[in-house]
Order: sequence, then structure tokens, then C-alpha cells
Amino acid sequence: MADEPTGNLDAESGKQISALLGEIAKNKLVIVVSHNYPQIEPYATRKIKMVDGEVIEDRELKTKNLVEKDIAPLSEPVKKKRWHHALYFAWRNLFRQPKRSIFIFIVSLLATVLVAINTGNALADAYQLSSVLDLFSMQQNYSNTDPSRIVVTPVDGDDWTEEDSNRISRIINVSNVTENDKMVDTKFPLNFGTTTSSYYFSDTYMREYYSQLPLLKGTAPQAKFDAVVSYDVIGYYGSLSLPIDVAFGNSQLASIVPDIRIVGIAKDDGRTKETIFFSEEALSSIASTFKINDLEDRITVFYDQAHTSGFRIDQIGYDSDITGTDAYLIDYEVDNDYYGVIDNVPFNVKSGNSSRYANYGFGTLIIGPDFLSQFSIETPLKQASVFVSDIMFRSTVASRLRSLGYRVVIPSEVGMDNIAVLKILAYLLVFLRNGLLMLFIGLGTYLVMRSMLRAKLKDYAILSTIGLDKKEIDILSLLELWLSFTLSFVVTLIALTAVRLSHLGLFSVLISNLNFFVIVAIYGFLLILSLYIIKKFTKYMKKKSLLSEVRGTSEL
Repeated sequence: MADEPTGNLDAESGKQISALLGEIAKNKLVIVVSHNYPQIEPYATRKIKMVDGEVIEDRELKTKNLVEKDIAPLSEPVKKKRWHHALYFAWRNLFRQPKRSIFIFIVSLLATVLVAINTGNALADAYQLSSVLDLFSMQQNYSNTDPSRIVVTPVDGDDWTEEDSNRISRIINVSNVTENDKMVDTKFPLNFGTTTSSYYFSDTYMREYYSQLPLLKGTAPQAKFDAVVSYDVIGYYGSLSLPIDVAFGNSQLASIVPDIRIVGIAKDDGRTKETIFFSEEALSSIASTFKINDLEDRITVFYDQAHTSGFRIDQIGYDSDITGTDAYLIDYEVDNDYYGVIDNVPFNVKSGNSSRYANYGFGTLIIGPDFLSQFSIETPLKQASVFVSDIMFRSTVASRLRSLGYRVVIPSEVGMDNIAVLKILAYLLVFLRNGLLMLFIGLGTYLVMRSMLRAKLKDYAILSTIGLDKKEIDILSLLELWLSFTLSFVVTLIALTAVRLSHLGLFSVLISNLNFFVIVAIYGFLLILSLYIIKKFTKYMKKKSLLSEVRGTSEL
């Protein structure tokens, strides 16, 4: 196309240009706009004359030379080229107007952060509802309905062995195996005290410390009776400097473990509630000694050597400093006329030291390690508690355990027959509420993005004038928005990872559940949002004239 090609040329140069255009026209279409028709006439094959915007003459002057060419049909490579071109222009456009691109990125980042926070709130709501419903489904055998817990028993009825623990520990997504399963279902009171008159009692379950436990502050246990507690246990003492000295509120346990140091606080990830974590050595020591409770029904104290008159012991205490087979009866003025019998084996009962055993109640019998070792209180382990690192894969771990020959019970799923239905209804309410919030986030993002994209109509119009077709411009606008959302998603993901590594405790529920499926869900929502915005925008562009945008108006 040539617009007035000879307008500013002398006559001779004009003839040369006209001849050159005539030569090109032998195998290509050449359109010339000119007021000097005689100069073009020798080469013209068709003449169209316009006056005041109307065609008043259109006639063919001579036969056209038709040139046949092989035109490649549209195919898949052309589509790939279209996407390639659109991606190239989208990337260039981000830097051509940096202020506008930065503003779009800020809006995208804000939307991404809001979506991530709302997702975290949804997970927290789902967990809290599940916990409340689990309260109704508790059974006496499973008071600890930690959602990450699986109770495992050998199918053949054999005793639990170290080989069982090692085999299960190697399963993917198993965080740890606690062989002392009875302790997992029993609550133990803890006594926090900064002064002699300031105490805070909290019931806790005991678990073995595992290396993947996320810590909010502090360190892993180093000494034997160092411990880490969940955030909800420490309460307002969490503001104190670590370590914190605590003791068992149970007098019997306090005598076994006189000094406990809290050296770390676990993050509140929704799964480590009401728990104190000991090293494996400490937990085994506490568990084995705590079994003296099993002796209570087997001990009787008699007034006479003939064992004809006596009474049962209500509580047994333990003192590692006691040697031999002597035992001390608290707050009783006794002499060797008092005799104890366990499994028909007699022992001497002496008067207890009230000041030394002030924590024990009236009538408690204090025994030592020598005494304890003479009587069998060891019962074979028949089951263990397996804890998963991610409850999303709890069913997968349970299936794997069954395939290895174990009976499996998930305490959080044991209870009323209709608990599953109630959970589904609860989750639907959570989905509805958080779905509405997602809708508001999407609507707000759409309204802001629509204004920004309308401001880019002139940019798209210019690209149209240099050869991009309508489809490429649609793809271009989509890719620009996709690049912005993807970049903001990556920045958000990096920030969440940094928060997790720094143990700040922010967004704890979201971070603790930040697995592959949650990441895909967040990114999928952002992708759907960008597709919706562009779909509405392309529909808007169809009503506008891109060429008019270049001229400064949007009228057709």
C-alpha cells in the first residue's frame, strides 16, 4: 500500500517510483492512493475514484495478472506461534509502562494474600468444627482424639516389638511412633510456678518428641527431662524466658520426675494440642515407673503379723532414695507391728517423714526401686500410637498399615454413626461462608482490574495496527494478567516459607497445612479469577473500536 508515493517528487523521480510499483504489481497486489492519476495510469489495472468519502467511480482498466501461490493451511504450529507472539508482547508490555504494571501487581499481590489468609481461616474453622464434633465421639478407650493419631495393633495378637516400631517409622508421612500408648490417652497435671505462690495447672498428654515438630521458640530437648510443650499448654507463661521449670501436679509423678525444664514451645498448628513432648529416654522412664499404679489393688497393710486385720492402700508413691524392701506409710505412727503384703510376700512398714513427703496425701505408701524390682508389674505392649505428619495423608498411611498386617483405629473417627454426616454439614457451612468471602475478594479484584485494563485499550489498539489479530490481543491480555498473578503467587509462597523457617508463628494454621493440594487450590482460584476478568474484558472490547481508541475516542 502506497499513500501519495510521488506527492513530493519531481516528475522524473515520480515516473521511476511508478515504474517500480508497476514491477512489484506483477506478482503482488499494490494499492496506490494518489491525486496524480496520469502518473500511475500506465500501470493501473483498476481505478476507484472517491469524492467526499463516497465512491463515484470503480472500473477495471485491464486484465489482472493472477499469480497462484501455495498457501499453507492453518495448523497447530500457527497456534503455537500465536501464543508465542502474545507471550512476547505481554512480557514487553509489563516493562513498557512500569507504573501501571506495578499497580496491577500490587492489586494481584493483595488478592493473593487475601485468598491465602481466607484459605487458612477456612482450614482453622474446619479443624475447630471437627474438634468440637470429636468431643461427642470420644470413647473411654480413646480420650485423645488427635486427628494425626492412628492406634495400631498386630493382627495376629502378638506383643508389640521394636521391629514393629522401626518398620512403621519408615513409612512416608509418619512423624513418630509412641509405644507407651496408655500415656497418650492419660492426662497429667503440670504445675507451673514462678514464685511459691504463683501456679498454673494444666492437664497434658505425653508424647515422644520428634524432629519434625515445628517450634515457635526454644530448642529440642537436650537433657533427659527437658521437654517441649504445645502453645496452648504454656498459656501466659509463654512470654517468660526459656527454660521454665515445672513439675507434675500429680504427687506420685512429681516424686518420679522432680524437675522438668520446658526448653521449647511448639507452634499452634491445630494438631499438637494439650501435649508435653519428652525425649524417648525420659518417656520410657516415666512410663515404666508409672506402672506402680498397677500395684495398688495388690497391696494390703495389716496391723498384726497374722494378717487378720488390715486395710487397702489408696495410693502408692515412689522415692528412688529408698533402699531394700522397706516402705513408708505417710501420716501414720507405725512400728514394725505393721506389715505389708503383696502377692503373699511380706515387707516392713515404717512411719513416713511428713516433711519429705509433704506432697503426698494421708495413707500413701512410699516404696523404692529395690522393692519395686521384686514384683512383676511389666505388662506386654499390645498396641502403639502412630502419628502422621500431615493429616491429608492419614488414610494413605492407614491403608499402608493394614497392608503390613496391623489392625488400625483412628480415634478421631470413632464415635456416633452420624458423626460423618454432621462433619459434612459443618464443612459445607465452612465452605459456604468462606466461599462468600472468596466471592467478595474476586469481585473487588475484578472491579479494580477492569479499570486498569480499560486504560490499556489504546495499547492494544496500537498492537492491532501493527498486525496482531483479535485472538492474539485476547491472549495477550490474558497472559499479562496471568504473569502478574503468577508473580504475586510466587512472592506470597516465598514469604510464607520464610515465615515458616523463621518460626514467627504467623499464619500458623495455613503454614502447617501448606501442602501440595492447598498450594494448587490457591493458585487454581487465582487462575480462574484471571480467566473470568479477561473473559469479561474481551466481551467489553468487542463493543469498542480499537482503531477509534488510537484516534482518542471509543465510539464505533
